[in-house]
Amino acid sequence: MGSKVYTNRKVYTNAFSGGEISPLMFGHIEDEGYRSGFARGRNMLVLPTGAAQKRPQFDFVRKCKTGASPVRLFPFVYGDGDAYAMEWGTNHVRFHADGTTLLYATPRPVASVDLSADTFTTVAAHSFSVDDEVRITHKGTSIPGNLSTGTTYKIETVPSSTTFSLKDSGGSHIDLTTNSTIDETSFWKQSELPREYVQPRQVTRNVSNIDTVAAAPHGLATTHGDAIFFTNSGGTLPPPLQLSTIYYARYVDADSFSVFPTRADAIANTNQIVLAGAGAGTHTFHLAYYQGDIVWGGSLSILAATSSRLFLVVEDLPTAIPTATLPTVTDWFQMPADGVYEIYTSLGASALADLNYDQSLDVWTHCKPQSAAFTLVRETATAPSGSSTTLDYTKFVFRRVDPQPGPPAPTLTLGSQEFGEYYRFDTNSAAPLDEFPTDGATDSGLILGDIGYVESSVGSGLAVTGLDDTPGFFIITTTTNNVFKMRTITGGFEAVNQLPGTTVSASFRRVGSSSKTTDSYVVTALRDGDESLASSVLTVTNNLEVPGSSNVLTWTAVTGAQRYRLYKLIDAAYGLIIETDLLTATDDNIGPDLATQPPTFDNTLDTQYPRATANFQQRAWFGGTDSSPRTVWGSKTGTTSTMSYHVPTLLDTDRIEVKVAARERTLVRHIVSASQLWVMTSSAEIKLTGQNTDVLSPVIGIDARALSQIGCTGVRPIVANSNILFVGAKNNHIYEMPAQTLQIVDPPDLSIRAAHLFDEFTTEQSAQQEAPVPVEWYVRSDGALLGMTYMPEQNIRGWHVHEAAGTDAEIQSVCVIPDSDGQRLYAVISRTINSATVLHVERMGRISQPTELVDCRYLDSCVTYTGTATTTIPAAHLVGEPVYAVADGALKGPFVVSAGGTITLGTAASTVHVGLLFTATLRSLPPAMLIEGYGKGIQTSVSEVSLRVDNSCGFSVAVYSDDGIARRSWAANGIDNLSLKSRDIPVPVEGSYGRNSQIDISQTSPFPLTIVSMTLNVTTGGP
Repeated sequence: MGSKVYTNRKVYTNAFSGGEISPLMFGHIEDEGYRSGFARGRNMLVLPTGAAQKRPQFDFVRKCKTGASPVRLFPFVYGDGDAYAMEWGTNHVRFHADGTTLLYATPRPVASVDLSADTFTTVAAHSFSVDDEVRITHKGTSIPGNLSTGTTYKIETVPSSTTFSLKDSGGSHIDLTTNSTIDETSFWKQSELPREYVQPRQVTRNVSNIDTVAAAPHGLATTHGDAIFFTNSGGTLPPPLQLSTIYYARYVDADSFSVFPTRADAIANTNQIVLAGAGAGTHTFHLAYYQGDIVWGGSLSILAATSSRLFLVVEDLPTAIPTATLPTVTDWFQMPADGVYEIYTSLGASALADLNYDQSLDVWTHCKPQSAAFTLVRETATAPSGSSTTLDYTKFVFRRVDPQPGPPAPTLTLGSQEFGEYYRFDTNSAAPLDEFPTDGATDSGLILGDIGYVESSVGSGLAVTGLDDTPGFFIITTTTNNVFKMRTITGGFEAVNQLPGTTVSASFRRVGSSSKTTDSYVVTALRDGDESLASSVLTVTNNLEVPGSSNVLTWTAVTGAQRYRLYKLIDAAYGLIIETDLLTATDDNIGPDLATQPPTFDNTLDTQYPRATANFQQRAWFGGTDSSPRTVWGSKTGTTSTMSYHVPTLLDTDRIEVKVAARERTLVRHIVSASQLWVMTSSAEIKLTGQNTDVLSPVIGIDARALSQIGCTGVRPIVANSNILFVGAKNNHIYEMPAQTLQIVDPPDLSIRAAHLFDEFTTEQSAQQEAPVPVEWYVRSDGALLGMTYMPEQNIRGWHVHEAAGTDAEIQSVCVIPDSDGQRLYAVISRTINSATVLHVERMGRISQPTELVDCRYLDSCVTYTGTATTTIPAAHLVGEPVYAVADGALKGPFVVSAGGTITLGTAASTVHVGLLFTATLRSLPPAMLIEGYGKGIQTSVSEVSLRVDNSCGFSVAVYSDDGIARRSWAANGIDNLSLKSRDIPVPVEGSYGRNSQIDISQTSPFPLTIVSMTLNVTTGGP
C-alpha cells in the first residue's frame, strides 16, 4: 500500500454577507449565498460590506411596569429625532426616546432626614437652588419632618448637591420635628409640576359675578380664561347659564369670578354674561378638564397607600376626584410615583399581540378585531410657568375612530321672505263676492292665466271657499279693467269673499307662468375638514322665479365650525347653493350645484371592528372585520376616519368600499401602503388600483387583483426597497413581494437558505432598521431575535441570530425609532433576576464600533457611570446578578450586585460600564476547495487560521471537527491589557484530521469584534 499524499492548501473566505446557512444547504457550494455564508452565528451582525461584526450592547432604559406580564413595543415616529418607543402593557402606555423614559416631572427621592441640622438628603443630586418652590410626596400619613403634601415650601439653604433645608412661603425656617420612616418620600420642583387640582365648589350668584359658598377659594387662574362648566341639583342655573355648556372665567378675587362666552372675552373683559337671576337649587362650578390633562392632587386627603399625588384625565369633563378613596380609571388615572409619564388604555396584555397600527404625522391609528379602532394623538400641553422643558409636557390622548366625526348638524329656520312684484286689491263687501277690484280702481294689468301669491294684510285674513285662510297661490280666471277673478292652484277652488260686508286689504304678487311654489333646504356645518350630517329639511313656500322674490334662511351656530353649507332640493337631490362663515344666507333663485351634495355616512365601523389599517393617498384605510372579513374601507379624502359619501352621485373624494376575493377563503390581515395599496390576506396578496389609473376613486371604480397566493400571518409586513416583506401563513418563512409589480408573481422565499431558523418556530413581531445598517428584525417564539441584513440591490439577504444575556433571557418585543443620534432598536427583554421574572426596556447601541477601550461596553442591560472616580457603582436593576464592568477601559469582575443595588470596584474609576456578559460566536462552513469533489469526503486538518479583523480584540479560535474542539487564544498579553487591532491575525490552532474542519470564532469579553475575512491553512490527506 502506498503512503498518504499530504497537500497544503489555502481556503479563503472573503465575505459573510450570506448570513447563517442551513445544514441542509451544505451541499450547495455553487450557491452564491452559500459561498458568502457561515454555519452558525450568535450575536454577530452581517454587514453589507461582507464583514461579520459583534452586535452592540443592550443598554438598560427602565424596568417595565407590569413585572412578568407581557409587554409590546410599538414605534411612534413623527420624524428623525422626534419619535418614541411606546411600551404597551396591561392598561398602560409609556414612552421612551434617546435611551430615557418620558417623564411628567422629576422626583428627588429622599435618602435620609437630619433632625439636628433640619436638612434632607436626596439619593442623587437634587439641582435645587435657594428660594426654589418645592412640594413633598410620601407614602402614608406620617410625613418626615411633620410636613404636608398640601403645602408649598421654599429652599432655604443648599449645603451640598444632595442636601437642603426648607422655609415656609413667608421665609421662616422649617424646624423638622419628627423623623418617620422614609417611604417613597420625594421632593418636586413646583415649576416642573402641573397645575394644582381645582376642586368643584358650590357657588351662588352675586349680581353679575359668581361667589363660592362660605368664601371657599375657587383656585381659578389669576391670568383669566379658565374653561368651566356648571352642574345643578334640585333646580335651575342662574339664567342665561345652561347645563353642559363651556364658559370662561375671569378672576375677580379668591372666592369670586365672572363668566364669559369665550376665553378671549374673559381675558379682555368684554361681553360678560349678565346673570338675570339667582336660579334655584344647588349650583356647582367645575374646571373643565380634558383627556390627557395632568393635575397635582397634593391637597387631597387621600392616598395613604401610595406616594403619588398626580392624576391623568381619562375622559373629557370627568367627575370630581373623590376625597375619601382612590379614583377609578373611569375618569382619572393615578400617575406613577417615580415621575414616569403614563397614559391609561383599556387593553390588557392578551390584546396586544393582535394590535395592528399605522401612523400619519401625530396620529397613530391602531385596531384589533375584538374592540373599536382608536387613534393615539399627540398634542401639546401647556407647560406651567417657569418650566424649562416641553418634552415632559407632551400630551397623548386616545380618540375612537369615528366614521362620522364631524360636528352636529345646525338647526335650520326661515328668517324672512320677499315675494316679488305685486298688486294691491280689496275684497268686495257686496255682491258679486267672487270679484276683486285692484286698489285705486286702476287697470290691474293682469291677464288670464297669470299666477300669483295672495297675502292678507297683517292682522286680517282673506277667507276663500275651500280654504281655511290665505296666504296661498292663485291663478287668474277672468280680468276686466280693474276687476279680476281667481281660483286656487291647488284644488281649483274659486276665490269667494266669505266675509260679506267686510273689506280686507290684500296683495296679489304675480309670479308669471311657473307653478313651482315651494323650495326645500338643508344646512351642514364644516369643522376641520369634516362635514356634519344635513339638518332636518325646511320647506319654504315662495316662487323664486319672480323678480324680487327671496328666502332668507338662518341656522344655529355649531361649536368649532368654521363654515356652513346651504343646500337646495332639485330633481330629488340636494345641491350646494351657498357656502359661508355666517349664520344666514339669502336664496334669490340660486341654482343648486349637484357636484356638491350633503354627505351620507357609512357607520359600519361603529359596530364592526377592523383588524387592519393604513394611510394611502390621503385616506385612512381599514379592513378585515369579523363580520366582513374580505372588505376594506377607505375614508373620505383628507380625513382620518370619515366614511361619508353622496347619493345619488358619488364624488371622487367619497369613502371607498371594496370587497376582495382570492382563490381560497380569505381574511384581510394587513393593508400595506407602498407605491400602491396592497391588501394582505390569509391566503393571497391583493393589489388595489384604479381602473386605468393609479388613483383610487369610488367614481371610476377599483381593480382588486390577487397577484400571489401565499397568504400572511398577523405579523406586520415591512416595506423596504420597493418590496413588501411578509411572514408566510403556511410555513412562517419570510417572502419578498415586489410592490410595483402589475403581473402575477411567485414571491421568493427569503428564508430558504436558513430554513432551520424558522421551521418549528413562529415569528411574533417585526421591525425595520434602515441605517446605519439595513436590517429587518423578527422576534422568534423562543425569545431569539432574528435579523436579516437586507440590500436587495446588492443581492444581500443575510440572516443572523441574537440572544440576550442573562438567566432565562428572552427578547419579547422590539421596535426601531429614529433617536436624535440615529435609528435605534429598542427591546423588551425578560430575565430571571434575583429569583423573579423581570422585564426591562433596553436599547441596542449604535452599529458602529468604538475606537477606544474606555468606550467599549458590550454588556447587556448595561448602565454607565461617568463622574468623579469612585469604587461604588450603581446597578440597582440587577440586584443579585453576576455582572462585569469595563472600568476606564479595563475588564473587571465578576461582581454580584448587592441588595443595595451597587457593585464595589477594587480601584476607583471615572467611566464604568456595568452589565451582563454575552458571547459572540461564528462558525465557518465546511471548506470547499477547487479539487476533485471540492474536497468533500477527504480528511483535512487546519493548522492555522488567519483572520483579517477591524478594531477588534479579545477573541479565541478553535477547530470544530469530528474529533472535537481545540481552542487557542491569540490575546497573549492578558485580557486586562488589550488593545484594539485592525490587521491580519494569524492564529495557530491545534487541529486534528477529520472530515469537517469548521472554524469556531468566539468572544466572551465586552470588547468589539469585526471579522473581515478568513484564510485557513488546510492540509488534505491524513490517516
